[in-house]
Amino acid sequence: MNYQRIAVTAALLWSCHSGFAQQASFTPSATILKDQITYVVQADGRYTKEEVEKIQINTDQGVKERSQLQMPFSSTLQALEVLQAYTITKDGKRIDVKPEEIREQQSPASAGAPMFDDHKVKVVVFPAVEIGARLGIHVCMTQKTPLFKGHFYDCKDKTTLLQALLAAKGIPSSTALINATDVYWLPSIAMPTTAFNHAITCIPAFNMFLDATPGKAMFGSLPPELLGKHALVIQNAKGAPKMTKVPLGASGDNSVQVDTFLDLNSQGQITGRSKIQATGYLDLMARQTMSSLPPLTEERGA
Repeated sequence: MNYQRIAVTAALLWSCHSGFAQQASFTPSATILKDQITYVVQADGRYTKEEVEKIQINTDQGVKERSQLQMPFSSTLQALEVLQAYTITKDGKRIDVKPEEIREQQSPASAGAPMFDDHKVKVVVFPAVEIGARLGIHVCMTQKTPLFKGHFYDCKDKTTLLQALLAAKGIPSSTALINATDVYWLPSIAMPTTAFNHAITCIPAFNMFLDATPGKAMFGSLPPELLGKHALVIQNAKGAPKMTKVPLGASGDNSVQVDTFLDLNSQGQITGRSKIQATGYLDLMARQTMSSLPPLTEERGA
């Protein structure tokens, strides 16, 4: 009997040790060594943001993911300048990014109709990226046009305003913290700015999440980068904090229906019209595109 207990104990210890070994063997694709952000905000909402970031490449996946850095911006409202960009190889040699390797491109969303959308993407191509290399970048992103004359606001302000409007209608809600980047898991140590960098609104009674930041989303629809992620609800239906998951949603939640009507007259001329109806985040994308059209270009955009 004692031998059996010893054998079972040994098996459990081996199993636990094996589990720890597998967990310890994980290597992140890259490690952020430094991320320093400085804001200078004007009274009318214009601001200058400087960011200095240093990243170490750990795996082949990191090489693939970090060889190019893409930074979106609005060419009408903002100015984006790359002050420094370089690679430090694993043997300590610094290689600066050449000016021709800093490119400005049309954003994917506006590629089909660049005359109607001013969104651009600045792409930095780093040289000699390999495992063990370190990448450095120093950028300056300036908001040229006031966001809202006399006011400055972000996701926290908009979430608070939405909660006040809901409360006026007798609907309890709470702020929920979430990650708006490509991170889908929670760190094993306390890293609040890494785990949660965006604020949205949760209506616990309906298990519904709302993102007020885009300003044009239909009630209940979320941008795709927020779906399926962990969220920290500050106050659930019982008034206590709760870690939960934002629903992924069903496949039919995001769709585009196009109805086209064509008229052919006796001279062989065709006139027509189309009705486009989108749902989910595709509706949000359509609203953002149409609202960004310059005045008097709506018919051409359609």
